[in-house]
Amino acid sequence: MSHPRIYADFQKVDDGKLVLTARGSIGDLNSCGGPKEGMRVVFYSDDANDLGELDELEVDGELEFDPERGIWLGIHDPNAFRHASDRDPRPTTREG
Repeated sequence: MSHPRIYADFQKVDDGKLVLTARGSIGDLNSCGGPKEGMRVVFYSDDANDLGELDELEVDGELEFDPERGIWLGIHDPNAFRHASDRDPRPTTREG
């Protein structure tokens, strides 16, 4: 099962949690079928490889709602970032 992808500005952090108030974050939250507390997601942001080609930076995490501020936050392991190109490739052929 793949988790919804939520855009995150990895520089916008409060108390170690991603603050998901960027336009892209809000759009992805609205498109994921209704965000829920504790929902597992993949946070991503634009990045490039050494050749200047798009290679998004991403990290697994979960959503948390801050009712005082009325915003969604992202809980993640700050030591678990990877580039999209580093993910394990999925098999492209079926055995049978």
